[in-house]
Amino acid sequence: MSTSIATGVLGMPVPGSRRAPEFDSQNPEELKEFLEEFEELAERHGLTTKEKAKMVVKYVDKETKKFWKRLKGFGDNYMILKRKIMGAYSKTLLEDKPTVVELVKLIKKSAKGSIADEEDLDTYYRKFWIVAADLVEADIINKKQHDEYFWKELPRELRYAISDHLEARDADFESDQVPEVEKAMEAGRFVLRKAATRGEWGRMSKKGKKGRREESSDEESEDEVIGVETGSESDSEEEERKKRKKSTKKEVRVRKVWFENEGKKKEEGQERVDELTRKLL
Repeated sequence: MSTSIATGVLGMPVPGSRRAPEFDSQNPEELKEFLEEFEELAERHGLTTKEKAKMVVKYVDKETKKFWKRLKGFGDNYMILKRKIMGAYSKTLLEDKPTVVELVKLIKKSAKGSIADEEDLDTYYRKFWIVAADLVEADIINKKQHDEYFWKELPRELRYAISDHLEARDADFESDQVPEVEKAMEAGRFVLRKAATRGEWGRMSKKGKKGRREESSDEESEDEVIGVETGSESDSEEEERKKRKKSTKKEVRVRKVWFENEGKKKEEGQERVDELTRKLL
């Protein structure tokens, strides 16, 4: 009796089985090999481009699956999805262990433009996570620094909106705290989704762009490691402080001149009194 080989999605190996391709996000340098192995299996079983675009995420870890499912092309066009996946990783695919300098460069580049919607936020998160996860695992940065790096490069207006949302929902959260990345992402998605439905974020993101341009002129050096205290004042805040300082100095100078003039007048008046007294005597 002859046995027929199953084709299509049903013929693909069960995730986690011996024949199944597997991708571990902790080893991104294996991404190209994984995709080639998956494509070979998919072709052998006659998967359509839509089926491949939906099936590929079944062979990756949980976090990567979340990322890829939000990319353009998922469930519809495998080639588009593949380009988006490859574009999410650095050109070297992290062949060497990343450094803090690389992380700073990456997040500054990723967050340079405004984050206008959930997709922009997810793109920034994904690119940040690719480098930061290895740095935490290698004990180069701790969890707190990991959260601070992520938070620091979000647009200022988005940080404010996320903080307000978290403060309203969590009695223990204070607006000057740096939230965990997971909480910041959850709140950020909610804020952006809500703003999009109201058509508000366009105005906010423009303000954010302006704020980022002001802040960028006084950025920290790329090789600086974030410590317990992170973030720098924006140029606008620094300028305001300088103005107040300048105003105070000016006021002091004015008062000094006024007192000097008053002193001179008093001395001249006293001299006249002494002179009249001598004449009378």
